[in-house]
Amino acid sequence: MAAQQQVYVSASGDLLGAYVLASSTRVHVSNNGILSLISRDYTDELTYDYRDRLERIGNAEVSYDFRGRVEQIGSTRIGYGFRDRINQIGSAEVAYTARGKVSQIGDVMLQYDRNLIETISANYTSGGVRIVVVQPRHRL
Repeated sequence: MAAQQQVYVSASGDLLGAYVLASSTRVHVSNNGILSLISRDYTDELTYDYRDRLERIGNAEVSYDFRGRVEQIGSTRIGYGFRDRINQIGSAEVAYTARGKVSQIGDVMLQYDRNLIETISANYTSGGVRIVVVQPRHRL
């Protein structure tokens, strides 16, 4: 099964992270490259390296860059840019405005009005990455 990717962006344009489905296990990669297990089918075997980092999810290998950030999960590559922000998820490149807001993911454009996302050109990139815009919860 090919990995499936989702990118979560806040309504104000901050990249919240990426979700990747490897085998039947869903993992979250935060904007700084930290990997977290979200849900897991217990038929998927997880193996860890000598540093207790996740090394394999079922048949999907997990690799890290020299700084310890997740670099690849199965066939899904995660790349980081100049300011240590995610700039690639799978086949989709992530572009930012000068103020650090997401402006484009793959071929999907995000447009702003008063610092909030006003329009998004599509829910999926042509490469199949799903874009999810979320409203932050307000604490009472």
